[in-house]
Amino acid sequence: MIRQLNAAALLAIGATIAAPTANAQFTNACGGSDFFSCVTLAVSGQGTSTLLFTVTNTSNGGVANNPNSVFKEFGVGNGAFTGTAPTVTPTGALSSQFSVASTNPSSVSGVGFTATNFFGLTPNAPPPTNGLHDGESVGFFLAFANSTDASQFLNGFQFALHDIGGLTEACGSSKAAFSSNGTPLSGSAAPASAP
Repeated sequence: MIRQLNAAALLAIGATIAAPTANAQFTNACGGSDFFSCVTLAVSGQGTSTLLFTVTNTSNGGVANNPNSVFKEFGVGNGAFTGTAPTVTPTGALSSQFSVASTNPSSVSGVGFTATNFFGLTPNAPPPTNGLHDGESVGFFLAFANSTDASQFLNGFQFALHDIGGLTEACGSSKAAFSSNGTPLSGSAAPASAP
């Protein structure tokens, strides 16, 4: 009797867990408007109402080869999203260095970012000191009203960044935008040798 009850309980629990959304993350995606920046984005929490986006600046490795890279602002958006705007919360060892970025995507315009919303982080003053430097990671939670909103947001989201650490003073600022699989968007060209 107990075994039957346990099996029935496990089946009931399994039926209430939402199927995970397609894997939405990428490793060492590179692109940029004036110089190349590279980023790794990991997404967890698919199938729930809270998503965790973990951003790692990987610009010194690979094709960007930029040890001076500093992400001033970065985040995600989805122009087709019709749900309630999520609450954004920074997390991780560096989270005290960041504040929630404006929901206005104008700071990442011009590189193919088509979303009309923007949820992410910007460094507390001064940006060059508290930005996301090469090799550093920080995360941010997006807490949605429900798992349906979270799933809708993940379906076709875009990631954008503003890098203020150019290789030289002459090109000290660049923007890049990527699809949810890491493909650079128009206006955010990929290097010829990018994966």
